[in-house]
Amino acid sequence: MQERRDFGEFLSPDDLRLLHLRRRSIRRVVSAYLLSGVFIAIVYTATPISAEGLPYILALPYDATQPLAFAATWLYCAYIVFIKCIATMAADSFNISLMVQLRNQLDLLSRNLRSLSDSVSHTKSSSFETHSIQNIHSSEDLSHDIHYRLRKSVLHHQAIIRNFELLEQCLGGMLLGQCLSVGVCFCFQLFQTAKRSNGVQEVGKSSSYLVFELSVLFVYCWYGDDLISESEKVAFSAYDAVTSLQECPTSTKRSLLLLMLRAQRALRITAGGFFSLSRESFISVLNVSYSFFTVLRNFRDE
Repeated sequence: MQERRDFGEFLSPDDLRLLHLRRRSIRRVVSAYLLSGVFIAIVYTATPISAEGLPYILALPYDATQPLAFAATWLYCAYIVFIKCIATMAADSFNISLMVQLRNQLDLLSRNLRSLSDSVSHTKSSSFETHSIQNIHSSEDLSHDIHYRLRKSVLHHQAIIRNFELLEQCLGGMLLGQCLSVGVCFCFQLFQTAKRSNGVQEVGKSSSYLVFELSVLFVYCWYGDDLISESEKVAFSAYDAVTSLQECPTSTKRSLLLLMLRAQRALRITAGGFFSLSRESFISVLNVSYSFFTVLRNFRDE
């Protein structure tokens, strides 16, 4: 409903068809992401690690070796694992879909600005083949059409910024906590694997947990980087349009310049305002976590 209310007036039938195709693509990605979470949960649950054969070590006030007690405890462990994986990945999938929606809107805005420039260039090239009176009427019609389309582009850009600020407000604190938790888990899980793993099962369990934690952060950084790239393309598309609108009224060129100046500040999803989520930041989180792991390992060896 919010998408229809905020962006419906700016979309043409061709834009709707393009969005429909891209939504099918993101659905496939989200489905694969959720299925990977189900697979990780199955592997983690099916790999015993405790003396009783449970997926993880628990301090229980009863004897878990009895068949009925073991079955109840195993189901409890499986419930916790699946809720952790599926609920987290489902929430991530929803948030990623919102980020992809904003990226698509930025791409449509860039396309509209490029089409504005192309239409002006095409009109100038065809004006040499017409009479002078027709040129005057066509230039007036072109000026009104450019003003109308540019106004829609400016309003479209403002709607994207409003939705982006709302998304940043909703996700910033959560993403900061998620980045910190993933970094800490990655560090201590490596330390535990290096110092306490006693077999293939424990290594496999630790590896599956690491894959889950890293995938949760990686999807945000991947689509956050795409959002930054599409936001930067808007400024380049506006610059191309500026060079083609030299003969337009001053108010039209001023509006386009203001849009270009605002688009130069790329839209970024940040972790609580501390750093933007991109592929470079994902590598940075891994590097910092691995550095702390080496410090812990050296401290343990000494």
